[in-house]
Amino acid sequence: MRVLIVDDERRARERLVRLLTAFEGVTIAGEAANGLEAIEQVQALRPDAVFLDIQMPGMDGFEVLENLTTRPHVVFLRIGLDQTESDRIAGESSSA
Repeated sequence: MRVLIVDDERRARERLVRLLTAFEGVTIAGEAANGLEAIEQVQALRPDAVFLDIQMPGMDGFEVLENLTTRPHVVFLRIGLDQTESDRIAGESSSA
C-alpha cells in the first residue's frame, strides 16, 4: 500500500514514517507539509491512502478533501507534539 503523509509538523511526519515503515507492504509514497502540497501530491502520486492532519494552517484536512479530484482512503490525524514535548524541544534548541 502506497501512502502519503500530510502534517504541518515535520517531527510528526517523521514519527509516522517510522511507525508505518514497520509494517510489511507499506510504502511511503511521499510527504506534504500543508494542504496545497497535499492536493498536488495526491494528484501526482496517486497514493492508496493518505494520513491527513486535521488541523493545519491555511487549508485544514477537511478543505483538502473538498479539493481532491480523486479519493484515496483517508486516515485523519491529530498527532502533533503536545505542549510538554514542544517545551522540551525548545529548551534543547536554546541550550545548544
